[in-house]
Amino acid sequence: MNKLICNAPHTSMFINQQNNIFPCCVFDQSKFGKRYTSIDEYLKSPELSDIKRKLETGIWPKGCHRCKYKQDIGIDNDADNYLNKIKKDNLDLNQILRPIYLDIRPGSDCNLKCRMCFPTASNLINEEFLKNPSMQKWHPIVNNYDFDMDQVIDFIQNNKIHTLKILGGEPTIDKNVFKLLNEISKYKKVQHLRFTTNATNLNKKFKTVISNFDKVTIHFSLDGVYETYNYIRTNANFKKVEKNIINIMREQPSFKYAFNIVLTPYNIFNLSDMLYWFLNLEKEGYTFHLDFNHSVANYTNLSAIKNKHRYEVIKEIEKKFSSIDTDLKIDYLITLLKNISHLKKNTNLFIKYNSELDNIRKTSLKKLDNRFVDYIE
Repeated sequence: MNKLICNAPHTSMFINQQNNIFPCCVFDQSKFGKRYTSIDEYLKSPELSDIKRKLETGIWPKGCHRCKYKQDIGIDNDADNYLNKIKKDNLDLNQILRPIYLDIRPGSDCNLKCRMCFPTASNLINEEFLKNPSMQKWHPIVNNYDFDMDQVIDFIQNNKIHTLKILGGEPTIDKNVFKLLNEISKYKKVQHLRFTTNATNLNKKFKTVISNFDKVTIHFSLDGVYETYNYIRTNANFKKVEKNIINIMREQPSFKYAFNIVLTPYNIFNLSDMLYWFLNLEKEGYTFHLDFNHSVANYTNLSAIKNKHRYEVIKEIEKKFSSIDTDLKIDYLITLLKNISHLKKNTNLFIKYNSELDNIRKTSLKKLDNRFVDYIE
C-alpha cells in the first residue's frame, strides 16, 4: 500500500442517524451506492472493498472529493489526518482487521436550531420544517430515525475501539447516548472518548458518566461570539455557553478540548471577534485546538459572500493578527478564505433561504453587520 491516500475505510466507520454506514463523516454519502445498515454486511460489501482498492493504489474515489480538494490546495484534510493518526497512535495498519475509530450520530435530539444545520441533525429544525412546508425545498424532513444502538454496543463489546466519536443532535440530552456510555464503560474497550457538544447543557449527569473514561476530548461547537452566536444558534445564549465552557475546562484540566467552527456567511464578519475571544482564552492558560470547516449546503456556504467582503475580512485578519504569537490556526483560516470562489447563484440561494428563516423566527440579519444589507431580499 505504498500509494495509500487514506486509511479511513480500513480503520474507521461512520454511522449516521438513519443507521447508514460509511467509511467516514466527510465521505459524500450520495457516491457510496448501496445503503448498508448492518455493520457485518457493510464490512463485507463490494462497495467498501472498491474504495479500499482505489485508495491503496493512489486513486481518489468519487466520494472522497472533499479531502481531495483540501489536499490540492495544501490545507489540513481528513485523509492526511487518518494517515498521521495511525503513526501518532503507534498502530500497524496491517494488523487492523476491523474499524478501531468509530464515529456515530445516535439521534437528532437537540435543544437548538442552528441556521446551517438540517432536520436530520436537529429534531427542532425538523419540527420547524414540518410546520413550514416551504422550507422543505431546502432540505427534506425526516420521518424516522433508525439508529441501532444495540448493534453499536455489541460491536464495541466484541472489538477493541481506539476512539469513539459521538455527535448528535446534542449528546448531553440524548437518552440513548447515556445508555451507550453507561453500558460500554463496563467493558473498558474504548481507549478514547470524543464527543461534540453545543455546551448549553453540560449537566452533572453527563459530566459524571464521561469521567468513567480514561481519555476524553470535548469538541465545542462555536460558530460565532456575542450576538452573532445568538443569531446563528437559535435558543442559545452566548454568555451562558461561555460560562459553561470555561467551567468545564477549569474543572477537568486532564480532558482535551477543541472548538469546531463552521464557516458560513453568518459569521464571516464576526471572525476577528472570534479570534480575539480564542486568543483571550489562550492567554488565560487554556489549551485547545481549532477546527475550521465550510458549511456543506450551497445556501449557507461561504461562496455566497461577495469577493469585496471576503477580501475585506482577509485583510482585517492579516492586519490584526499577523504579528501576534499564537497557536491559533490563523494561517489555515486565511488559506481557506482565499480559496473560496464567489458564486452568484449561492448568494441568491442564501438570500432566499435566510429571508424565509428570518420571517419564521422573527429575526433580522442586517442587525449583525451593516454589510449584510447586500444579502437581504
